[in-house]
Amino acid sequence: YSYLLTTFFSSTMVVFICWLSFFIDRKEPGTRFDIYLVSVLTLVTQMGTNSAALPRLSYATAIDVWLILCLVFAVIAFAEYTILDVITRRSRGVHKEVEKAELTKMNSSAGDELAVEDETSQIQISVRHLWLQNFKLSRIDRVFMLLYPAMFL
Repeated sequence: YSYLLTTFFSSTMVVFICWLSFFIDRKEPGTRFDIYLVSVLTLVTQMGTNSAALPRLSYATAIDVWLILCLVFAVIAFAEYTILDVITRRSRGVHKEVEKAELTKMNSSAGDELAVEDETSQIQISVRHLWLQNFKLSRIDRVFMLLYPAMFL
C-alpha cells in the first residue's frame, strides 16, 4: 500500500493540478508557468526516488511506466501553455504597432495622411486577424480542459 499512497496517488494529484491550471487565465502566465515547472520537477524527483528505492531491473516496472506517463502529461500541459504564450506575445506586438500608427496619424500633416491611412488599414486588418486568433486560442484552452483528463483516465 505504501507505493499506492506515496507514488500513484501523489503523481495523480500532480497531473490533476496541471489540469486545474487550464482554468487560470492565460493573461497570468507566471502562475501557470510556476505550476508546470513545479509539477515537472516533482515528477522527476519522484522518478529518481523510485528508482533509488527499487533494485535495478532490466525492464520497466508498472511504477516506472506510470511516472513516465504522468511526466508526459505534465510536459504536454507545459507545451500547450508555451505555444499559447508565444502567440499571445506576438499579438501584443501588433497591438503596439496599431497604437503607434494611430499616434502617427494624429501627428501627421495633410500630405502624409494618405500613406498613414494605408498603413493603419493594414494594421487594423492584422488586429482583426489577431482578435480571431485570440478567440481560437481560448478555444484551444477549453479543448484541453476537456481532453486532458479524458486522455489521462
